[in-house]
Amino acid sequence: MGPFTTNNTSVTIPVSPTANTNYTLPATVNGNGCNGPASGNAMITVNAIPQAVISTAKDSICKGDSTQLSIQFTGAAPFTYQLQGQGVTNATSNPHTFYVSPQSNTSYVLTNITDNNCPAVINQNIGVKVLDNPTVAISTATPSLCKGNPGSITLNFTANGPYSVTYNDGTSNFP
Repeated sequence: MGPFTTNNTSVTIPVSPTANTNYTLPATVNGNGCNGPASGNAMITVNAIPQAVISTAKDSICKGDSTQLSIQFTGAAPFTYQLQGQGVTNATSNPHTFYVSPQSNTSYVLTNITDNNCPAVINQNIGVKVLDNPTVAISTATPSLCKGNPGSITLNFTANGPYSVTYNDGTSNFP
């Protein structure tokens, strides 16, 4: 920083340190043609920008189920965060965990965080895929038959397989 001249009794000087910096004055200052004492210092602490990583316990769930999301912060607590389309939330722990129960495929986008010192724009997302719950319906393929002849039943499934089902003839279960 070089010397400068001003007629003002107070001057604000823009600085952009990248590390903690202590600004000091020389022993004397010249003003009005006279020398006088200079005193004090100006310490500026440079804080790191906070970071966060969002993750999920399960990236696929069945419709009606929930999964745990987790946000791991780095920086100085306490932390706040914002998911896209939602308000600001105070993180109660680090990592901060919470449950979601989406009804369809959903992306959770972590947009902003703040630690005790600084804000940060994150724009990090995690997707949760919601799988349809399977159903099965039983029907008679052979509604009538003669004793001793084989017949059949039909099982109709929805959603994607593979399926595992047990059926019963009134006295026994069949895998």
